[in-house]
Amino acid sequence: MRGMSRHHRKPRFWGGTNSPRNIKIVRTKDHRAFHLLFNHMSPQQIAETLNKIWLDPDWELVAIPRREDERPK
Repeated sequence: MRGMSRHHRKPRFWGGTNSPRNIKIVRTKDHRAFHLLFNHMSPQQIAETLNKIWLDPDWELVAIPRREDERPK
């Protein structure tokens, strides 16, 4: 897939696997931009950064972990 790359939704350094559930195929330029902007930030840190810098101040993005029974199989 030219111009596409594999993105680990849960990074391998945080225990993420290569399972299909954890991999998304994304455009390479978007993948690079994500890592350039967020590097090794946690979802909470990403939400804080987006809120502080990028989002309309009338909105707030919140990252909360799903409960076990809400997680996709």
